[in-house]
Amino acid sequence: PVYDVFGPDFGEIRFKAEKKEHRVFGCFLPVFGRYAMLIGATKKGRNYTPRDAVNSAQRRFKLIERDRSQLREYTDYRF
Repeated sequence: PVYDVFGPDFGEIRFKAEKKEHRVFGCFLPVFGRYAMLIGATKKGRNYTPRDAVNSAQRRFKLIERDRSQLREYTDYRF
């Protein structure tokens, strides 16, 4: 699937690019109507790069759960 629940609080967006499997761990924030990206990684088999991507996503989720001021909206894009 393109999106899969990874834990009770967050999930991963899945896609392939340049012959690699990529993952963007994040969580939905219904109050803001947004998806918060926590960390990105590549995956080969069962291994993520960076290796601690899942733990980092969990830590970052707990951080923004406690303190929403840690969130930043990404605005540096051009279409």
